[in-house]
Amino acid sequence: MLCDPRMASLSVSGDLQALVRDFLLREPDVAPGLLVQVSTARKRLTFAEWWALLDQLDHQYKGQAVAVELSQMVSPAHVGILGYLTLACTSVLEAFIRFEQYQGLVYDGPRASMIMRDGLVGLVWDRNYGCSHPLSDIVILGGMMTFLRRMTGRTDLAAQRTELVWPELQDADKFQTCQGGELVFNCTANGLWLEADVLALPLSAQDSEISARLDREAKNALLALSPEASFLHHFRQALITPVQRGEATLANLASSFAMSERTLARRLNAAGTDFRTELLTLKIQLAKEYLNDGHLTLTEVALLLGYSEQAAFSRAFKKEVGQSPGLWSKGKWSQG
Repeated sequence: MLCDPRMASLSVSGDLQALVRDFLLREPDVAPGLLVQVSTARKRLTFAEWWALLDQLDHQYKGQAVAVELSQMVSPAHVGILGYLTLACTSVLEAFIRFEQYQGLVYDGPRASMIMRDGLVGLVWDRNYGCSHPLSDIVILGGMMTFLRRMTGRTDLAAQRTELVWPELQDADKFQTCQGGELVFNCTANGLWLEADVLALPLSAQDSEISARLDREAKNALLALSPEASFLHHFRQALITPVQRGEATLANLASSFAMSERTLARRLNAAGTDFRTELLTLKIQLAKEYLNDGHLTLTEVALLLGYSEQAAFSRAFKKEVGQSPGLWSKGKWSQG
């Protein structure tokens, strides 16, 4: 079974280069050519480029289960926008739903769907674009388990079974040890199956690099709006997570402050503002922080702020700031 040419020209997130770079930097025998290759930041790679990179690594480090090792290193920083979005989730169920919605930001082509069956929950990838690459599948499926363990703090978390389209797999024993459960070959689709009660596990990733960056940018946005420790400052602080989760409503915020919507509206009015103004102001300020970050595309910034599409975000930003987010960002970088 070969990699399907229909997938070759599709793309994956350039953040996967950072995963390879981190692997190379920890190796005592660093491959300088490969290190230079992955040290140039890119927004996207084609699948063909990603597969070739994995083949190069596998050839360079013969005797090592390179794909398995890569899968064990996956962190929120290696999955781009999904890392940010997951930090706004409270449970594995919510994280899986976000993954279903936004997986296209990590890779084009095959889509995973969440399926419940016989007391298990599975993420099962479609075959609409044929097969990927066995090493890539190890990184994706193994990386998902690593990501779940890191985000829940449950190092003992194990898959019930991992299903693969391939008739066999390089380093299958090592991969199975890392996954837990059984590996099942010659399946109609790739799938990762876990006990359904895993969905209720809370997420806790406050020490991750990406969490620290998100917290820093949120703090900068708040300080730019209200440096004093006032009610308005606390309100804006409470507004950040609902904005990122697309749940920023007056009712939700009133509930978090244990007051009625009318009382909250009155408190905001006394501070010389209202909910709609505060929501838009915070979104624009957060947008500026994310754009200054330089790691995110405009589409990713729009999703982080709860917009369903980039165009709606761009219109709102231009109306408030006077220029498009792309032009504003270019101007800031040229000044820097």
